[in-house]
Amino acid sequence: MAEHYEQAARDYERIVREVGAAQLRAIRAKTKQSQAEFSERLGVGVKTYGNYERQQRELPQSTRLAIIDEIDADPLPTEALYAALRGEPTSTPGTRRVESPECASFWATLRSECRAFREQTYSKPARAMLTMRDHLYVAATAYFSFKNLAVMADIPFGVEVNGIDWALLASFVIIMMLFISVISDFPAAKVARHLLRRS
Repeated sequence: MAEHYEQAARDYERIVREVGAAQLRAIRAKTKQSQAEFSERLGVGVKTYGNYERQQRELPQSTRLAIIDEIDADPLPTEALYAALRGEPTSTPGTRRVESPECASFWATLRSECRAFREQTYSKPARAMLTMRDHLYVAATAYFSFKNLAVMADIPFGVEVNGIDWALLASFVIIMMLFISVISDFPAAKVARHLLRRS
């Protein structure tokens, strides 16, 4: 019986962290502030605040009250906690409804963790450069993939000059140059574990 209550207590703590993290991200998104700006507004350290969004720490009552007072939004509303405890779909302010609190937060948490890591590790110009790198890599990969599909389907695609598709060549070079840096930023092991658990 004691084990049952201990397990229930752990489940409640997990749900409170998950709901609090999802609500916090949504509230901060509505304010259009970075973690550093939002935590400063609340008078909380940015690393401490990041732990709340990453579900590593439960949101304390003092911070909850500060958010209610400063932003007029409750990061732990009763209806969201009630829905999460019952396993019902829940929603966060300013975001679409999510299927379940357990899988709901994985991708959002992953994005928040990556964003928080960049905010804590890189300067603002460096973060802008990383964002440009990510977009360039995605564009190069997309062009390279479409060109290969077009070749396999014998469909004309791209612009060739003197029989050479320079855009294809450039995209290949970009992919090779940026591959290691992009992969090093991507938490592949965590994503793989999540997909394996889901399957």
